[in-house]
Amino acid sequence: MPPWVVADIHRVEARELRPGQVGRAVRDLRQYARDSHRVGSAASLGCPCCEPGTRWTLEVALQALPPRSRVALRALLRPFDDEIRRKTLPDPTAPPDSPWWERRVAY
Repeated sequence: MPPWVVADIHRVEARELRPGQVGRAVRDLRQYARDSHRVGSAASLGCPCCEPGTRWTLEVALQALPPRSRVALRALLRPFDDEIRRKTLPDPTAPPDSPWWERRVAY
C-alpha cells in the first residue's frame, strides 16, 4: 500500500478501531478466502451484533477512509472478496438487506 493510504488507515484506526486492526483483518480475509470452501458459513466474517469480525472491520475502515484511500483499500480487498464469492453460494434464508458476506454459505 502507498504510504499515504497507510497513514490514512492509521488515522482511522486511532479514531474508530484499534491500532493494527485493519492489517489483521486483511490477513484474516486473505486466509478466509483461501479456506472459505471449508467453512460452514461466511457469517464468521463478522456481524454487527457481536464483536465486529474481519469483513465488518474492513467495512468500517472503508467507510471512514478518504475517497482516494478507500479506492486503494477496495482494490486490495477485491480479489479476496471475489474468491469468497466464487467459493460460496447465496443464502436464500439470509435477510436481503444484510451485507453480501452475511448472505453467503459454503457449498
